[in-house]
Amino acid sequence: MAKKKRGLNPSFKIRKPSGKQISVKAEKALYDITPEEAAPRKRGRPAREWPKYTEEELKAMIKKINNGLYRLEKAGLQRESAEYRNMSDYAHMAELEGRDSFYNRFYNVDPATGRVRISADLSKFKNKAERQKAVSIIENILKAKTRTVTGTRKATEAAFEKIKDLYGFKGSKAEYVRIWKTYRDVVNKNQRDRLGSDTVMKLIQNTNLYMLSPKQMAEAMGVLARARTKNSALNQVMKRTKGLKKIKRLS
Repeated sequence: MAKKKRGLNPSFKIRKPSGKQISVKAEKALYDITPEEAAPRKRGRPAREWPKYTEEELKAMIKKINNGLYRLEKAGLQRESAEYRNMSDYAHMAELEGRDSFYNRFYNVDPATGRVRISADLSKFKNKAERQKAVSIIENILKAKTRTVTGTRKATEAAFEKIKDLYGFKGSKAEYVRIWKTYRDVVNKNQRDRLGSDTVMKLIQNTNLYMLSPKQMAEAMGVLARARTKNSALNQVMKRTKGLKKIKRLS
């Protein structure tokens, strides 16, 4: 009885080239299976490939960002940090877009506190385009100066010194910060995009807005939010506060 040849179905025949002789070693190679071919095929989805970085490196970058966000919150600077506000705006807008939207999967928002984190679950990104987008956002956040406590404080100090030099602002840094904080608390992102920061800058430049009490300032910012145009917003605030130039500090 003929000996079965290894590696292939015995009924499978390999034709030798007509008129040519091949060595025993070469003939044996036709039937032998390499270790790679013999290895069992791995089941499941293939490993996701990330541009530029490994998954471990990306997770370390995300952890670094999230730690910075925690420190901003602990220092009470989350509303002062431009990068934190930007991330928060995107995260909360994503909630309106639906559970499966990219940004809703990229950010995690605590519904009780509104605190924002980047999701460390990299399996949420479905394709190469989403993975590329995620990497790009992570890189940009890490480059932002106001993603840290130190960077945010330096940025606020620089803005305060600039407004004093350019517009002769007479208030303190705390009063300057309070103006912007009230503006962001009262006027939502869509309204802020419509009005632009120059609207508030004109009020700071031409009025003693910083002298208003917290309640009065919130009311003034409410007028800005309800106005249909920039000019209308400025005129209504000026009229409502009688110009603000002559007001006295109110408790």
